[in-house]
Amino acid sequence: VPALIGMKHEELEKRKDEPTWFGPTYREMQIAMSEVYAKPLLGKDVFGRIAVTHLKNHLSPGRVMVISDCGFVDEMIPIIEWINHRNCLIVQLYREGCDFLNDSRSYVDYNGVTVQELYNKHDLEGFRAQVVRADERKMPR
Repeated sequence: VPALIGMKHEELEKRKDEPTWFGPTYREMQIAMSEVYAKPLLGKDVFGRIAVTHLKNHLSPGRVMVISDCGFVDEMIPIIEWINHRNCLIVQLYREGCDFLNDSRSYVDYNGVTVQELYNKHDLEGFRAQVVRADERKMPR
C-alpha cells in the first residue's frame, strides 16, 4: 500500500485514520488489501506463510523473534507448525485505552501454545523487558 500511495509506511502509520488523497484511510486500504485481495486469492494463512519465509531467511538459531501484530489464528498456524508449539509463546498485551473494538483482529490462542498476559504501562524498552521475562519463564535457557 505505501508504494501505491507513494509514501513511507512510517509516515502513513502516523496518519492511518486520515483520508489519503485516494479517499480511503491508510488503515482502510490495508484492511482491503488483506481481506479483499490477499486472503481470498492466496489463502487465510498467507501472512503466516510470508512470516515463515522471512523467519527462515533472517532468524538466527537461539534468537527470539517477536511478532507484534498477529490477531488471526490462521496466520499463526504456519509459524507454529514451522517452529513447533513448544517453542512458541503467545503474549496477549493489555494497555489502558487500547482494545479490539472496531477491529477485525482479536486476542488469539492455539492449542498447546503457552499464553501469557502482559499489562503494559511502559515505553518500548519496558515492554521489551516484559517480553524477555515472559519468554524466560516459559523457556528457561
